[in-house]
Amino acid sequence: MSPKLVLAVLCLVYLALVSGLYVVYKILFGWSPQSIIGAILYLVEALLVFLFSLVFLVKFKDEVLELVSGSFLVSDSIREDNRFVWRHGVWWCGLVGYRLVGFGDIDFERISGLSNVVRVFLIKYDDYAYLLCEVHGLSKSSVLEKCDYLEKFIGCELRKAGFEVVVSEIDKCPRFKATGSDLCFEENIGGEKRLVLRPPENLLISNRCVLAVEKKSGKFFFELYSLSEGRGEKPLVLLKATKPCLSIHLDRIAEEILKKTTPYVPCKRGIVVGYRIVGKKRTLEPVFFYPRGHVVVLGMTGIGKSVLLSLLARIFEKLGYAVVVLDWYGEFLGLGRVYRVGADYGINIIEHLSLDDFLFCLVKSRENVYENPQLSFMVSEQIRRAYMSLLLEKRKLTLFELYRKLEEMSSSPELTQDKRFGAEAAARRIWDLAINPAFNYDRFSLDFRKGVHVFDLSRLSEYSKDVFVNAFLYLLYAEYAGDKIAVFIDEASRVAHTSFRGENILDMCAKRVRKFNIRLVVADQNPLALSRSVLNMAKHIFLFKVVEEENLNYVVSALKAYFNLSEDELRKEIASLIEGECFYIAHGEGAVKIKVPYIRLTSAAEVRGREYRRRLERERALLLRLHGGEAFEEKVREVAKKHGVSVEKLQAYLEKYYTLEDVEKDKHKLPVRIYRALVDLLS
Repeated sequence: MSPKLVLAVLCLVYLALVSGLYVVYKILFGWSPQSIIGAILYLVEALLVFLFSLVFLVKFKDEVLELVSGSFLVSDSIREDNRFVWRHGVWWCGLVGYRLVGFGDIDFERISGLSNVVRVFLIKYDDYAYLLCEVHGLSKSSVLEKCDYLEKFIGCELRKAGFEVVVSEIDKCPRFKATGSDLCFEENIGGEKRLVLRPPENLLISNRCVLAVEKKSGKFFFELYSLSEGRGEKPLVLLKATKPCLSIHLDRIAEEILKKTTPYVPCKRGIVVGYRIVGKKRTLEPVFFYPRGHVVVLGMTGIGKSVLLSLLARIFEKLGYAVVVLDWYGEFLGLGRVYRVGADYGINIIEHLSLDDFLFCLVKSRENVYENPQLSFMVSEQIRRAYMSLLLEKRKLTLFELYRKLEEMSSSPELTQDKRFGAEAAARRIWDLAINPAFNYDRFSLDFRKGVHVFDLSRLSEYSKDVFVNAFLYLLYAEYAGDKIAVFIDEASRVAHTSFRGENILDMCAKRVRKFNIRLVVADQNPLALSRSVLNMAKHIFLFKVVEEENLNYVVSALKAYFNLSEDELRKEIASLIEGECFYIAHGEGAVKIKVPYIRLTSAAEVRGREYRRRLERERALLLRLHGGEAFEEKVREVAKKHGVSVEKLQAYLEKYYTLEDVEKDKHKLPVRIYRALVDLLS
């Protein structure tokens, strides 16, 4: 309130009291102050009244001004020019509000010292932090002008202080049930109240609270209120600041309030990936995802990683990506077009890769299985010798033919004993791959159209899966030149383990494929096992529950920079996540706790059992062909003669079809005579 207005109020009060005194004298004594005695008595009484009024007004000036201005009354909100205002006593009132994101220093000295700001409120509501400034004016237009100016000015000051500021539109005056705290910074020293210069180190700040700050006559006053639910709500502008303090006290309280809020700037575009969780309650606030780089999903098994991967695959598809899902166990078969590796899709690995690249994939895949994964010089040399022999003899380049050549070399009397042993060891190394159509039957392509393409690896053995994924990623890294594509890999440590020697294929892809329109989405239940470079390249991280101590310590140390929490508090937050809950961390946006929508997946257990039986049948059939000797060849000749087909043609089809189930699947694609001959031979 301005000094001129205060003086006018004092004059009015005094005139009212003196006039009232004159009326009382007139009624009781029936005389007029025109007589000398009456005039003297009247002047003495008037002087006493004046002195009493002056002392009273000085002592209780705030209460008197509040009573005179009617500031204890707050009207309903009125919308004017896209902003809400209301009557606060004789004044028009508005609020300028910001949602604070990040961590910085609030300059209460500067903000509350502005002539248009009456009071400043710092609100903490669960994970959210708001700064509101109360603005007064004698008319609606003046309040609106002041609010528009202050919104830009204070927003600029907060950004300079290090905050990411989101302007929060105040649709009405907020109402709370607020209880004042016993926090104060005054103490009695020798019977005199003085301010404590050093604020306490440990402040108990509730999850929902309001700090009211007001500057009067160059001094700060504050009050810290705890918020609760129930009856007794009152407007925010009625929360008063009555306790004296210093700016360092306000800084300490503000630091504690902002410390436990989550710094998060919502993405302005993309598709909903979940709904924000505040405290333990799921809100209706959607959280959007838009890919700006590689994605990493971390968390223990059975907590929702596969569900999130399915959701992300749908999101990438809607954003126009071709999505390739490398499905180890058949969990994602319902997402889109399915390529059954070993039937619908295969890579003739030694035709599409150079021999050195093939050996690279072989060694990297063995690192998960063998303590000493490196191939000895003799083993590598015999593989090279067999490979060169196939080229010179102009035989078909397949792993099966390479295996047969190594078998021949292992029993060749022309080779020395150490070379025969080397050839035998090499044949054992590639046996699991040589009997699998996935590495012999060439149906390889990188021409993926928009949509979801699921590579079902459940037909392969565990070692064969690793080799196939390594080879596929290597070819993608070396040859892909199409439109934007997203590659999904669960259990990524199988191809990018921290214990691997040298650079692995996922490291190579993570560092370089982004420029080729390729996005990687990798997941793992063991964060400590995942290659560091893969985690460092991620622009988006989804962190589910982690309870194993070493993994928990690792993710806390790696990701604590995104949270305004201590390490112990962050450790408790991560360990307390339930199924379907995770932290979404994005570069430039911060961290937010979300609930992921549920998507039903295929039962991996059923797929695994079915494909294991199929793989066993194929292996037995191939063993019969390799070691059946003259008896099996005689049977092939008899069947070929019986159905009127050539032996060579029938043997060529036998390289593609290992079981009767494979033949029945392609029944309508095969020539009738070939179909009958294969059924007769494989029954």
